[in-house]
Amino acid sequence: MGLILSPKSGRVLEVSAVIYSAVLLVCAYTILLGGLPYNLMVEIQEISKRNFETLKYCWISEGLGKPNDKLAFTTIYVLPALLKILGADLSLACLTLLTALWSLGGCSTYLLAKRFSKNYLAGLAAMLIYLGAATSLRGFWCSLDVSALYVLTLIILLITDEAYQKRKASYGFYAALTSTILSGTLVKLDNLAVLTFTVLAYFAVRIRRENVELKHAALFLTIAGASWLIMNAWWLAVPPSLNVENFNPLCVVVFPITALTLMLLLRIDKLDAAQALALIASAILLMDPREIISSNIPLNVLAIISVDVTLLVAAGLKRFSDIFSNYISISLVVGESGDKSKEYDLTKPLIFLLALGVVLYQGLTAPLLWASGLNIPEHYKELNSLITPRDHRILTIPVLTGGYCYNWSSVRFRKPVESLILDNPIIYGCEFTALNDLTGRGESWKILSALNVKFIVLHYDIIRDEAQTVDPRIMEIRLNYSFIVSPNLANGSVNVTSEDVKPILEDLGFIQLVNFNSEKRYGAEIRHVEEEAAQSKIHLYAYGESWISELANLNQTFSFAYILPRVANWLDYNYLEFWIKVNGSEAASIQIQDVFGRWALWQLNLKEHEWNLVAIRLNDATMDNGLDRSRVVAVVFSIHAPLESIVEAEVGGIFLDKGIIFESKPLELHEKLNQQLTVYRLRDEFELSKIYSVKEVLKSEGDIFKDFLKSEFDPRNVAYSNTEVEHVSYAELDYVEVEPTRYRVTVYNFQDRFLVILNEKFDSGWTLYVGEPNPIDILTGGGPRNVKHVKINGFLNGWYVEAGDFKPLTLTIVYRPQPLLEVLRVTSTVSAVSSFIILFFKKKAARMLKHIKTYGEKT
Repeated sequence: MGLILSPKSGRVLEVSAVIYSAVLLVCAYTILLGGLPYNLMVEIQEISKRNFETLKYCWISEGLGKPNDKLAFTTIYVLPALLKILGADLSLACLTLLTALWSLGGCSTYLLAKRFSKNYLAGLAAMLIYLGAATSLRGFWCSLDVSALYVLTLIILLITDEAYQKRKASYGFYAALTSTILSGTLVKLDNLAVLTFTVLAYFAVRIRRENVELKHAALFLTIAGASWLIMNAWWLAVPPSLNVENFNPLCVVVFPITALTLMLLLRIDKLDAAQALALIASAILLMDPREIISSNIPLNVLAIISVDVTLLVAAGLKRFSDIFSNYISISLVVGESGDKSKEYDLTKPLIFLLALGVVLYQGLTAPLLWASGLNIPEHYKELNSLITPRDHRILTIPVLTGGYCYNWSSVRFRKPVESLILDNPIIYGCEFTALNDLTGRGESWKILSALNVKFIVLHYDIIRDEAQTVDPRIMEIRLNYSFIVSPNLANGSVNVTSEDVKPILEDLGFIQLVNFNSEKRYGAEIRHVEEEAAQSKIHLYAYGESWISELANLNQTFSFAYILPRVANWLDYNYLEFWIKVNGSEAASIQIQDVFGRWALWQLNLKEHEWNLVAIRLNDATMDNGLDRSRVVAVVFSIHAPLESIVEAEVGGIFLDKGIIFESKPLELHEKLNQQLTVYRLRDEFELSKIYSVKEVLKSEGDIFKDFLKSEFDPRNVAYSNTEVEHVSYAELDYVEVEPTRYRVTVYNFQDRFLVILNEKFDSGWTLYVGEPNPIDILTGGGPRNVKHVKINGFLNGWYVEAGDFKPLTLTIVYRPQPLLEVLRVTSTVSAVSSFIILFFKKKAARMLKHIKTYGEKT
């Protein structure tokens, strides 16, 4: 007696079987492939540390390290955060999301393949291929948006085919609703284009093969597009907007690939055995066992190819097994001979098993982008207790570009590990690489203060050979030393009035050429200038041609030396300062040599055709060959230039400097963690608040970091402007953070014009209003009067405020996209909720009308 199931029970059993198979596959792959996908774990780690409070704000401070840049509030991103709130650890959150998406994709593949092939076995084969093929495993879990695209492609195809079967353009609304629920994939324009081309390909094939009206297809796409725009309006109107950066035109190939796939699927029953076998073989090759496809095409296109190939293999197997079973039959007889025995045809299952074995073997043996779990050392997690979340930033040293390689991990990190662990914004990236050297300067506290950096985290666990960066131990020496002694500089010159500064040209040594082309024009002399220039009336002057040398440090340079009149002891001095002007090159170096021929070298970057004041720290050479500073005999100047290039150099005053000893160190050692991390802390008296005012505004000369190091700059009183420079008065102010995108500022003492600085990355969305702004003005972009928005200190927001006589003055700083975001988010939420309600009552109303009609006919 057979078991008879109702249609609903059968469908529930089908879905349950698919989910159970997906769960088993997830567990099998995570064991066999060495753990959960690394890239997925990193992305979930970044998302799960955020809570729903931070998710509701619209941030734009990408360059200065805000942790939730370009984060969309969607189902696929909210789930990890929700799991974290419920107490799940990283591995469990990752495994749960992996299983959910994989199950959803497996169910959709099963239903779609069964719909096209009208065969349960083909649907099951398609599901296993979709979940276990090399293309899926290699590209599926590189990021959440690509994972969502894999799943979404199948669901949209199902909805589109259902719309065609029932001739209902309103199914375009269902497509938009599904896209909204899994809309993590649609924050990028190329992903949206891929999905749109897939739907277009479907209708193009249907219109070509059957009598489908073009207006029906156009209406479907119009309803889908309009519904999606309404339900996702807040994405498109405010940052982060639809991501159009790095749009790949290769997405267009989705249209012909999907169209060809659908054409083959619709005529699969007309193929003979040889054609079906050729289709299967070609499709299996497209599953990319040697990474030829996946390494050369975008992942979103790979997602469509994976879906298309899966459907082709399943349909081709079904057709080939139908034909093959007509010629060869393999049966299994169960029971005694006679009426009670049962015979099962094994031909089709064996063909399916053989092809599935080939595909799944490819998936298990092909090189994958998977790695073991995200095993971050415990001492990184200890940073959470040391560095509490506040408005300040954290600078990671050394600053690297192109990835972070740690000696405890085989994986290259895109960002420093602190970005995964801490809630504070992290400063890193190529625009800050200059800080590797500048943090060794005594004035570098000004950079830290201006950029609101409270902590410096120095790494010892970076693999320097791959990172090609400065030795962290040298950097620690610089950090410790630089805040004890700084050079005697004032107003862009050497402070020659100090007793700690000693000029050395007055001792009247002599000049000597060291490396030059003796066959060409050359010369060297000590000049006496009538009017003092470069803080000296005695100058060294030399010219000649860059030439080769057996000494690597002199090769391809024009070099000359100033020979001291006697052996000198420089141990009591910390700096050598000199003026130099070069024509013909901007690269130079200086060597100091002792009586034994040993030397130390410092690299210089100069501006051509003008005087450069250079200050080198004597105990911090670029290269040190064992220099004995108690027996110095010569200073060698080398100008680096291509061979046979004529260069000339003039050196003005040269000074030895003991330096200035700080009474209070701006930077202090905070903690050492497991000999791998050293944390420094900027003292409170050098720290700036989130919103502040200054006494003076100066014009930036282009390199903001060099501007920060100038003697006239104190971030507590002075600011640099990239554009307008206006006279300002100092203003005493207090502020209250209403929320992270809205501040209320009260200004007490001021005269006429003053400058208000907000320590957030410059963006035109930040707006300052005098008084409490009108909500209509905020939403419509009505600009405030007597206020001018400018970029301050290279990165930050500043406003010149023309104040009246009324005191105290109330100001409001608003990030304008945030209220607009709230309005559009409400619109999107109401639209989505209304859609569910309409769907529910529409079906309920239809059932009631049918019941009333039936009742009327009976009566």
